[in-house]
Formats: sequence, structure tokens, C-alpha cells
Amino acid sequence: MRLEPGRALYTIGSNLELLEDARGEHTIESVQAAKGFRPFPLESVNLGLSRSAYWLRFRLENSSEREWFLQLNNATLHELDLYRPTPGGYQKTSAGVLTPPEERERFAVYPVFLVRASGTYYLRLHSPTVIWLQFVILSERAWAEQIVQLTGFALVLAGMALAITLYNLFVFGVLGERGYLYIALGVLFFALHQLSLSGLANRYLWPGWIGFGS
Repeated sequence: MRLEPGRALYTIGSNLELLEDARGEHTIESVQAAKGFRPFPLESVNLGLSRSAYWLRFRLENSSEREWFLQLNNATLHELDLYRPTPGGYQKTSAGVLTPPEERERFAVYPVFLVRASGTYYLRLHSPTVIWLQFVILSERAWAEQIVQLTGFALVLAGMALAITLYNLFVFGVLGERGYLYIALGVLFFALHQLSLSGLANRYLWPGWIGFGS
């Protein structure tokens, strides 16, 4: 895939190759010679629940001098490691749920990696959660605008959920009918679930609780 300076966003599913590592034995050295990589069938793929590790391979040609943001639109995967080509070999960076915020290149809503060098990249992932994959490459401006939009969504959702929860708790306190308590708890947990799936809860509500959001 060729990255042009005039573009803001790329979907890269058709440029990916996928390899299942059933025993989780491959390393970056062995996977480069591995056979069995197959084309990514769609722009997004749901691999379901699996004990296997998976490797993705893709090639980038960066015709600009700027950095780009490789983003996975799934904030619940536990292990996510990118192997970036360098003159001395491959450099590993991590951005899964189990990676502490201070060890990530960017602590964003979704897992994100900086990509700049032209060459072949490898990405390893493993997770006990549902493995749904959709990758995009964003310019820095597009990535920043997305953060603003998602943060706005979080504030609206949290505000609505808080108002409905407090109202129903108030009515429950006055009338003593348990139905209002169930509504309050249901709305509260639904909002937390949605914020967790989007990655917003991991970023803003419990950034230090590794793995809690999944």
C-alpha cells in the first residue's frame, strides 16, 4: 500500500495477509519464513473466540515524510504487538489492553501504532475476547479529529445515562418501587458496557485497571 501526503484515511483490509498460529509458537524471526499466510478476505473480519494467536502481514510504501497512525477499531484485544521494520531488524511495540498506558506510543481510545518507514510490517494478536479486526491508517489530523468526536460522544452518553440513573434512583427513594432501581442499574451498566467496548472507559474511567475494560 502506498501512503500519499494528500490522503487522510486508508482502509487496509485488502492489503493484509493473515496466518493462524494455533500453538502460539511463532516469533518474529520464524514467522517471516512461515507458509500459510492467506489474503484478508474483507475490510473487517470476525474470527470469533479462539485460543490461537494470529499474525498479520502487510507492506507499506510511505511517499511522504510524515508519520501515520495504524489503528485497530477494537479496544478489547488483550495482546497486540506491532513489529516495525528498521535498518537493524524489527522493533516491537505493544498496544493491547494488557499493555500499561505508559508503555504505549499513544494512549488513545483504540489501539494505535505510529508507522513511517516503508517496508513489510508484522502484527501479532492474541485475546480471550472476540477477535474482530478492522484496521485503518490515519493522518495525524484525522486521528486527532476522531479523538474529539469520540470524546464528545462519551460525554453525551455519560450525561444521558447519569441523568436517567439519578432520576430513577430518586423515584425509587420516594416510592420504594424496585422497578425504578432496576431501570437505574440497567441504564448505568449499559452505558458502562458501551463505553468499555469503544475504549472510552479504558481511557477515561479506569486507565490504570489493566484488563478490566474487556
